[in-house]
Amino acid sequence: MSDFSLIIRFDDIKSTPRAFEGELKEELVAEAVDHLAGKCGYFPAGKTIVSGDIYVTASGEAIAQGTIKTSLKFKCVSCGKSHVLPLEIEDNLIIVPKNHDLAADLDDADLIGEGMWEDQPDVYTFSGHEVDLTTPFRETLIVNLSAYPRCEDVQSECQKVTKEIGTPFDDDDQKEKVDPRWAPLLALKKELMDQENDQENDQENAQDESFSKETKEKDAKKSKKH
Repeated sequence: MSDFSLIIRFDDIKSTPRAFEGELKEELVAEAVDHLAGKCGYFPAGKTIVSGDIYVTASGEAIAQGTIKTSLKFKCVSCGKSHVLPLEIEDNLIIVPKNHDLAADLDDADLIGEGMWEDQPDVYTFSGHEVDLTTPFRETLIVNLSAYPRCEDVQSECQKVTKEIGTPFDDDDQKEKVDPRWAPLLALKKELMDQENDQENDQENAQDESFSKETKEKDAKKSKKH
């Protein structure tokens, strides 16, 4: 059984590591990962549990060593196939009060997001009496996700790769995979090809008519001679 949830009173953190465990709410995870990969994902596919140990150093920094366990749904950016990606991410965080000496260094540095230091992205500050581990571990989840998820991320054979090396597939399947943004260009290409085919047919018909006319004229001349 854990000693703490994800919200911990800083005064309760001691030099001896104590366990924490909690769940990142689904709506919080959904908001964090939504559209990281565009329309391909990500989407929560189960609970997101964060657990680990936390302790305080002699100089007053809280050290949280945690693991995120979750599953996210996504679609391969290459072939569009849906998958569920199981994740287990470990991270170590340094958390200090706003009045800590390290926090003063953070104030002089370039900040990224909320409480993050450019040179040490796992350093966070907090104000008040409580440490909320929700935000830092949510950001840990975000930075560990690929912006271009593919089948190989879950050790699955990509359908697009299979098709590119020559495996047959029907036209309907191919049409379903066409990016709608290409539709106007594909329509124009088809129209130009149809026009080209019509021109070729017209030329062939004209040649046939010309040949037929010449043949008739020759036959007529032969008849006159006889």
